[in-house]
Amino acid sequence: DTAGAERLYREAKTQGGELTAEAQFGLAQVARVRGDATSERQALQDFLSRHPGSPLVSAARRRLSALGAR
Repeated sequence: DTAGAERLYREAKTQGGELTAEAQFGLAQVARVRGDATSERQALQDFLSRHPGSPLVSAARRRLSALGAR
């Protein structure tokens, strides 16, 4: 349920706290499932700028590289 996942990730992102980084990364995954490379790239870049210490940074960078982003 992509729409449901997106809703939950957006809600978690606005709550702040420890799940914010995971929610931002999840929004990028939702965009990927939808085939929206532009939104996925933006979500990943936003994730990297806001959460540089997250354990998901390596995965985000790999995915950006696969998308051809710098």
